[in-house]
Amino acid sequence: MATNVHLFKFVFLLFFFCLWTPHAAHYWNITLEGDSLKPGDMLNSSSRLLSAGGKFYLWFTTMAVAGTQFLVITDVRNNDVRDNADVDVVYVANAGNPIAQGSGVLTLDSAGTLKITRKGEDPIILYFSTQPTMNTIATLLDSGQTWSLTCWLADQIIAPGLFTLEWDPKGREVIIRRRGLIYWTSGKKFQNMLLDKTKSTYNFTVATNGDEEYFTYNNTDQSQQSKWMISQIGELHDIKGSSIARADLCYGYNTNGGCQRWKQPECRHRGDTFELQSGFFNTEASSFLNNQSLSISDCRHACRSNCSCVAFFSSLFDDGTGCKFWTEKLSFIPGESGKVFFLSPNHSRRGKLTSSLC
Repeated sequence: MATNVHLFKFVFLLFFFCLWTPHAAHYWNITLEGDSLKPGDMLNSSSRLLSAGGKFYLWFTTMAVAGTQFLVITDVRNNDVRDNADVDVVYVANAGNPIAQGSGVLTLDSAGTLKITRKGEDPIILYFSTQPTMNTIATLLDSGQTWSLTCWLADQIIAPGLFTLEWDPKGREVIIRRRGLIYWTSGKKFQNMLLDKTKSTYNFTVATNGDEEYFTYNNTDQSQQSKWMISQIGELHDIKGSSIARADLCYGYNTNGGCQRWKQPECRHRGDTFELQSGFFNTEASSFLNNQSLSISDCRHACRSNCSCVAFFSSLFDDGTGCKFWTEKLSFIPGESGKVFFLSPNHSRRGKLTSSLC
């Protein structure tokens, strides 16, 4: 009996989408190879898989970083093959681990291991069978399940970010973590999901088949596409921009809307927020974190944890990473030349939510 490795089930994401990029991706001269890989089959930059219902492609493409390639799944509105068409990237298999352009090959070996081989480097293992068999088949599905959703580090950096959306089988609810710490929970009846204007848009279901349990959603309007994205600051929203979960409003001291508590710095208080202002500092009295693995959430956390920090800037490098901090607000000149996040203490300590970034 053949063992089917459903690509969306074990490797790729369907019901949750980490980041949808609307810009055009370059199409290669591509030969369609069906919807499955058998042991010994190979998929390279000149071929791709198409799901049986014509909804998704699996292929290698160049994204963000010149000279590198990623194995992606893209959402296709129809079954036509068109060069230079706009595509929706719904999953990147080797995020944070790009391969040299033209060198990647997706293979399924005789032991049931699905992997990307590349010249001069170790293969990237995407799935391995606990019961190896010569009859394993990898199939790209039109629907499936996923274990987690992780944001990108920055808009132009295809690497795992800090926030992850997961299903918690013990609590039987959806959760959002930042670096492992739970920031937000949906509630067992999903009462913390969605704002009022989107509550009628989706139906939620918890399904089980005896071996696994998973959370799914579907759009009540079947004519509309459903795509969920999680931002670098922890906001979960759909393709139209409507908020579904607001972990970015979780401060560690408030529990409204599904937010969870965690230990706060002694110098910070209930209701302290960060507010975005336009302008620049007329001073050299600043400090830096010249680290291109740090996102806006890292900068925010570092400033909040430092009692002398009054403001930060989160795009030290062109790719949107790195941090810059200030300890004196008097030298700030309002204007249109830059964007700075200022700590705004709430002296009343009433904890009123005044900002989407904290």
